[in-house]
Parts: sequence; C-alpha cells; structure tokens
Amino acid sequence: MAVISIKNKTKSGSLLAGNTAYSPYFIESITTSAGDQQANAITMYDSNLYVTGNDAQGGALFQKITTGASVSVSKYLSNGFSLGVGKIATDGAGNFYLGNTSGANSATLVKIDSTGAIQAQKQYGGLYATMGLFWDATNNVGYLPIYPSSGGKGALLKVDSSLAISWQKEFSTTGGAADDQYIYSVVLDSSNNPYGFGYAYGATENLIVKMTTAGAITWQIKNTGATPIAGAIDSSDNIYVLGFSGPTLFKYNSTPTQQWSRRLTHSGTLRSANNSLVIGADGYLYYIGYYATGGTAAEGGFIVKYNSSGTIQWQRTIKSAADNIRLQGIVIDGSTMYVTGKIATNGGDVFLAALPTDGSLTGTYSLGGTNIVYAAGSFTEADYGGSSSTQNTTIGNSSYTATTPTYTATTSTATVTKVTV
Repeated sequence: MAVISIKNKTKSGSLLAGNTAYSPYFIESITTSAGDQQANAITMYDSNLYVTGNDAQGGALFQKITTGASVSVSKYLSNGFSLGVGKIATDGAGNFYLGNTSGANSATLVKIDSTGAIQAQKQYGGLYATMGLFWDATNNVGYLPIYPSSGGKGALLKVDSSLAISWQKEFSTTGGAADDQYIYSVVLDSSNNPYGFGYAYGATENLIVKMTTAGAITWQIKNTGATPIAGAIDSSDNIYVLGFSGPTLFKYNSTPTQQWSRRLTHSGTLRSANNSLVIGADGYLYYIGYYATGGTAAEGGFIVKYNSSGTIQWQRTIKSAADNIRLQGIVIDGSTMYVTGKIATNGGDVFLAALPTDGSLTGTYSLGGTNIVYAAGSFTEADYGGSSSTQNTTIGNSSYTATTPTYTATTSTATVTKVTV
C-alpha cells in the first residue's frame, strides 16, 4: 500500500508532515462498557494499531484502532479471574499474543487474531505473573518471563505458535533464595537471540543477560542504579536499557561495554514502565512515562527523544486539568509516534495520541471539554555515571506446566472522544 505524505495544520499554525493521508495527529480518550480502563501496551500491524490493557477489576482489553483513531474491534477477555494484559506482541501474520500482568490467577498467554477471536490460550504454573513478552516473527516462537508472586526463582519460557513450552529456564544468583532473579522484559537482536532485563528479588542485584535460542547464557552483567525494566536493540546490536526510576537510560555495545548513561530528574517522581522504550526507524530512542509532585499519584505523562549518542533532542509533557495522565506504551511509524496509557478524566479512560516525532508540536487542546496541555518539558538531564560488572546468575531448568484456561472474548462498546491537533 502506498504511503502518501500530507501536510496538517496545527492549532499553533505551524505546518507538519503527517505520516499518512488518513492519519492526522490527534489526542483521544476511549470509554468502554467494561468499566474504567487503562492501556498498557501498543503495537502496529497492517496500518492499524492494537492496544491492550485492563479495567479496574483486572479484566483484559483488546482493541483494534485505525491510525485515524476509530475503534473497529473492542474485546473484553475474562474467565472469572484477572487477566490484565501488560504486553502485546505480533507474529506478523495477523495474530497477537497477550501476556498478563501481576495479580492474575496464573501466568497466562492468549493468542488472538485481528478480529478479536481467541486462537489459543495457556496458563503456566500456579500463582505467578508475567512481566514481559516478545515474539520472534521469523521463527514463530515467543519468549515469556514469569515469576512467583511471593518470591522464588523467576523463569523464561520459550513457547511455540500453539503456546506449548519448548524450553524453560530459571535464574538465581549465588546469594541464595533472597537473590533469585526476575526477568521484566525481553527483546531480540539481529540474530533473534533473546536478551532479558530484570533484577533480583529484593532488588539487591540487577540483571542484563544475553541468551542463545537454545536457552543458554552467552553473557550477563549487572549495572548500578535503577532496576532494568525495558530494553531495545538497534541494527548494530547496541543495547539500550531503561531503568524504572529516574528514569535511567544506559547504552552498551555488543561486547557488552557500557557506552554512556543518562538520567532525568524531577523535584517529585519520574517513572517508566516495561513498554516505555522504543527505537524508531530513524535510529532515535523514544521513551515515555509519568511524573508526579508530592503525593500526587500521576501528575502527567512525559515523552523524551534521544539520539544514539545520549543527547536529548526534545522532551515533552502532556497533562489534563485532572492532572493524571500516565503513559505506558509507545510505537513509532514513520514520522508519527503513537502513545497510550490512562487518563483519569471521565473516570479512567484509555488514552491514545498520535504526535509528530520531530517534536514540533505543542499546544492546549480541548478533549471533551477538558484541556489537554502538550508542552515542552524541562526535566534536568545529566550523565548518570554508574558502573557495570559481570553478574553471577546461574541458570537451570524450571518445571512449569501448561494448562488450558477458559477465557472468552466478548464485545465491549467503545466511545471515542477525539481532538485533531
């Protein structure tokens, strides 16, 4: 399908290049019949956006949204237990894989197609939770990190397209049970080797690990500072690691030798999640999160763009009059970035925005009568320093079993409130 560039006139009067002829920049909230919702993750396939998340009770949300912002599929997944979807991955063939968040009955993985029809579903183990998910579209296999909700050894599962376990490995350090390792998220390098990012139970040691597709550790390191919660790898197999608090951003080469580290600071709190870091086709890093002052749960969202040398290109904040937008997921498509999360206005809706990657847009926009302010950020940024050393994690076979749950996908109405920017 041909992509046609157009010009969109913003409220401030500047001219911006849109990503496609059917995709002007926008800000929107989505209300569904499933109750208060938040979006945790976003991906793109076949010129459509796919957003996943959960409602206030932990049930799962799956939505197909056009780049023009209309919702064509809205499904609610439930079987009487929580399935708050924290991750979404695609195999490039129109199937999507939903990994649940903490608090669910079991670590659960659901395969669903673009119409919202469930293709396969599996639970692994007992009272466990997943933190990340990555699908290898080339080999049609997935990597799913899981961990016990009450402590113990975390594991990484490799599963096939039917969600059956191919292999499973558990991690622990020589420090004993208190140092058992959790993997938060997984990414793949240019050879489809999995990399895990996580920490030891009790947050005593961080872990960045490269593995083979057979499940062996190639190398492992630990960095000082914030817990590694997300990662991204560029075409030269340079590794970018995002730390939860700060947030802190590290770059390693493929050796792996630390190249630089950066940290944002704020008078209150800055936080990012495990869907918060991506590399665009332009080679730039984009990461998102939320900030708060004092006891405010989430004052507003932020977006930061870095180049590969660790220099900020721009930073933005986005907030409503209700002072509660939390950004959770981001995907880049050409000159457009799509960010999603939760907006507290109207009782807790899915938040979605399409914004230019060049940072040229700012302004105040009325979304359903509530002002949304998208402005230049002013967070302090500095070389964090820190250090990295060899980690002493050991790996062994775990013994999770796969059973079939009974999740069903029912239609959930979706009401969109949108403003073009």
